[in-house]
Amino acid sequence: MVWCWLMLRNQTNLQSLPQLIATLRDHPLVVGLVEYGANSSTTSFTAGDYDLFVITAGATAAVESLHFYINQIPVDLNLRELTALRQATRLTGFEQALLTGRLIYDRDGAVAAELARLRHAEQDHTRTPLSPHDRALIRHGHQHVLDKVRGRLETMPLLCHLLLHTNIYWLIQTYHHIHGLVYRGEKAALAHLAQHEPTIYSKIEQFYTAPTLPTQVALAQELSELVLQPIGGLWQQDEILVFGAADNETLPQAGAALAQQLFG
Repeated sequence: MVWCWLMLRNQTNLQSLPQLIATLRDHPLVVGLVEYGANSSTTSFTAGDYDLFVITAGATAAVESLHFYINQIPVDLNLRELTALRQATRLTGFEQALLTGRLIYDRDGAVAAELARLRHAEQDHTRTPLSPHDRALIRHGHQHVLDKVRGRLETMPLLCHLLLHTNIYWLIQTYHHIHGLVYRGEKAALAHLAQHEPTIYSKIEQFYTAPTLPTQVALAQELSELVLQPIGGLWQQDEILVFGAADNETLPQAGAALAQQLFG
């Protein structure tokens, strides 16, 4: 696998991002190019990577993406077929970056037409609320991290740092999940919070500049409560959470009934 990767990298013969774009525009298989992320092929590259969707007129041998460097710039090149876009009723997950990306090449206007249709479909889409199982799983998971660090601040500080910092990263992703937002990476996530959730953003800043572990624990708990507030906050000591079938809306009642049967 490494040998094949090196062959691919050496065979590109590309020296710049504009050359990459020009090469793709001239290829008969390519019908559209969509940039996404902060960096553009036409501006000075300072940090990060270059993200690109290549829309093709035919199959690409089951390859979904290519990843390589051009003059120390990491390139993430994602391949999608125009036929697949035409068949899609809406885009989900990572592919939603197509809806907010920059269309920099469109051979005959077909890509723009499909993206416009899919944007309209996204606006009309009604988000499915989290199931009782999903809500319980999220509330339990974030409280579980806090439970793990308590009592270990003095004896296992490295473990506590690891768990708390991992939890903050997970909380940011959880926020997007709860609100039905696509997670577009760390930079975009922080920018969204800074604009739409200044209190949460401020607490994150405070967490990473906190001088002591106990202060970080307190801030992590505050952050968890803020992020999880739409689904009931952190798991409380006086309640029983219930996991089960994700499509069972009566799961909490079934769990309460079982607990009553077992414990009286």
